[in-house]
Amino acid sequence: MRCASLPTGRELLVLSVLLGLAASRGGLAVASAEDAAGEVPQPRTATLPPEEYLALVQDAEKQFRAFNYEQALPLYRRLVEVNPYHQPSWNRLARCEERTEHYDRAIAAYEKLIELGFDAAGGHNEYQIARMYAQSHDGERTMDWLERALAARHEHSNVMRTDPRFEFLRDDPRFIRLAALPVDADKVDRGEKWRRDLDHLLREAARMHVQWREGDRAARFTEAVQTIRAKVADLTDGDILAEIQKALVLLGDGHTRPHFGGRKTLPLRLYFFSDGLFVIDAAEPYRDLIGCRVERLGGADIERLKQLLATVESRDNPMGIIWLGPFELVKPWLLKSLGLMPAEGPLSLDVVDRAGKTRTVAIEPADGPRYNGDLPPSRLADAPPPPRYMSKMETAYWFEPLPDAEALYFQFNSVGGQKGDTLDRFADRLQAQFESQRPKAVIVDLRHNGGGDTYLYLNLLKTLIHYERDNPQARYYALVGRGTFSAAQNFTNDLDRLTEAVFVGEPTGSRPKAAGESTGVVLPYSGAALSISTRYHQHAYPTDSRIWVAPDFRVELSSEDYFANRDPALDAVLAFVRAQTTAAKSAASGP
Repeated sequence: MRCASLPTGRELLVLSVLLGLAASRGGLAVASAEDAAGEVPQPRTATLPPEEYLALVQDAEKQFRAFNYEQALPLYRRLVEVNPYHQPSWNRLARCEERTEHYDRAIAAYEKLIELGFDAAGGHNEYQIARMYAQSHDGERTMDWLERALAARHEHSNVMRTDPRFEFLRDDPRFIRLAALPVDADKVDRGEKWRRDLDHLLREAARMHVQWREGDRAARFTEAVQTIRAKVADLTDGDILAEIQKALVLLGDGHTRPHFGGRKTLPLRLYFFSDGLFVIDAAEPYRDLIGCRVERLGGADIERLKQLLATVESRDNPMGIIWLGPFELVKPWLLKSLGLMPAEGPLSLDVVDRAGKTRTVAIEPADGPRYNGDLPPSRLADAPPPPRYMSKMETAYWFEPLPDAEALYFQFNSVGGQKGDTLDRFADRLQAQFESQRPKAVIVDLRHNGGGDTYLYLNLLKTLIHYERDNPQARYYALVGRGTFSAAQNFTNDLDRLTEAVFVGEPTGSRPKAAGESTGVVLPYSGAALSISTRYHQHAYPTDSRIWVAPDFRVELSSEDYFANRDPALDAVLAFVRAQTTAAKSAASGP
């Protein structure tokens, strides 16, 4: 999560107006720090002219952003003296004090942030205070603040294990317990290691999961973990991982999920189209399976496969099963646990090829590429060139004018930065394009966007809102689908709530209100990694209980369209836009 910053740009303009009002009343009062502790503020006689305060804000931010902490430090000290209510100033001050090794002052600033209710992430301030006390090897206070950090739901407790500042505590029993350090790992048996890992998982889920106390989540998850714990001696490692994966599903969101890797996979890539499950890519010697429809996998038909996937695929809504479910179907250890693959031997796959011939293939696990959730262009040898929406999937954001439709196509693939660029800079370029082109249709493609940092897209959203407001004839079309998830879902929610966008495609992969954040947890003995949702995002009205943002116009992708590299969703939008443009021109020309 990005920390809030001091006012810049348009916000500084607003601030200057407010400061002008303050000036008309005699200037800004210099208040004491005690006023920020909940006491009724008392009048002060000392003042700072508004223009000086504004200049101070700008200069401090400039120095901080240039990493000139020594130069920024006295400026932020002055800012919190003038305005002790302003949490972002205290946040910047704490970081400057820490980086210039004024640890006592840094501790005081972080304590003020706790008092003012400002935290970049759960338990962040407490954890930073612990790190400051560790500088002087004050073990008791370090430990006290680490306990407070964990109680405040510090999101990355596993970093305590490797943080060099706590090296002097590694033999302390209290620290060993807090950091969940492995104890006598070379002396305890496999079963005991797994039991300790499961105990740690249960503690971390109870401590961090944002919806732990809602409904029967806690009871169901606890029962599932305790059941695994009781039978670890009878389970293989793969079975234990599969059972943990099933338990995580019970917590009911798409960000609480396993990240188990380092094992062989089946060299296939599968995808659910509107007309079935298909092989869309494969390594040798199975390349001839590309384009085949799967009838049965491990003896189970498609409906049975979906039922099994529902038990192992963490999700925010049913789209998660068809989005990421196919990537579960190539994990041998998981398939064995689900009874779809024998303990020894290959997977049995029944397919129908493009000529309509049915055959059964034995698939052997292998070391090879691990596919992600992206949908690549058709791998068929006779396929035409990739369609527009698959042409630059590795680029986080880009746009292209479509003059013949008086439209602008904007693909938004990741809510984050890309090398040499930022979303803010991109928003400036998009605004310049809007001003020069004045498109009547803006097509925002979010189908490949699995998320990123929600706090990075604000200026982009403002650009879209302002263009629509200032150009009533313009219409937005948002292309969405199963892979529109996490921060991209939040962006979709904002488009839905704040613009008149028309949604085209499939339902989104998340919901307007959902648990989020992939907060990492590493089990100390096995090293198995997973994530737990620690925050609740509500980019919607309080009464909005939809399970997804549904398309206004449903356009699903068939295997025929996919393998022919066609894009029916974009084609449908462009056909509609061109028809509207033609109709408008005909009406304007008269009889």
